[in-house]
Amino acid sequence: MLNTEKSKLKSARYTAPALEKGLDIIELLARQHEGLRLKDIAANLGKSVSEIFRMVTVLEGREYLKFDPLTDRYSLSLKLFEIASQNTPVERVTRAAASEMDQLSKQINQSCYLTTRYENESIVLLHKDGPMDAVISVRLGAKRPLTDSSSGHVFLAHAVDDSIEHSAGFTAQLKAIKEQGYALTASTLLSGVEEIAFPIFDKEEKITACLVISYLNYLNDATQDKLAAINLAKEAAARISKRLGMPQKSN
Repeated sequence: MLNTEKSKLKSARYTAPALEKGLDIIELLARQHEGLRLKDIAANLGKSVSEIFRMVTVLEGREYLKFDPLTDRYSLSLKLFEIASQNTPVERVTRAAASEMDQLSKQINQSCYLTTRYENESIVLLHKDGPMDAVISVRLGAKRPLTDSSSGHVFLAHAVDDSIEHSAGFTAQLKAIKEQGYALTASTLLSGVEEIAFPIFDKEEKITACLVISYLNYLNDATQDKLAAINLAKEAAARISKRLGMPQKSN
């Protein structure tokens, strides 16, 4: 009898309407970079304004949402990102990478950033501007499909039993990236910018993050040449991996 009751409990679908409503609001606003007015939030969720007003008020009070009185729009704050950054694996890798990235950006006069993988996207965890007056900046929390960025290619190249199916040509490209040790691709967002990404490994020798250079060809030739930048970034990525406990290979 006891086992039967447990089975029923496991198969039952529990609901928490208020919680689900709050999550629906957060997920909706995550896709709306300009924010939405209260009535538009309600319309998108198929709810009345009165149904979501209290939930929006609570989320704003807890600082998950911010309200712009000039446009009457609600949008997501950075609180979710801050909470995620306090997660131990994320906090460890950003702490290990921060000083190395700062040094690297100054050595090569280029901006760099750190990403991690979440499902089929790469997410920016940390960014360091280069010392030049004109730099490429990447928004913290920015997401890109794995197939659409250099860091995504590196994550896919080192993936184990990945569920994503690739064409024969792309599979060969990923194999070459793994053998080479980094990915170099033209940016799919900005003309004239190249992305150079290097894997960062943890103590279990699994890829946990990517170090990426946003490489600009400055006209005054004030930066390290690309090959020198690649070598310096490769060394920085290795030191970050070492800080995370990756076993060092003996020569």
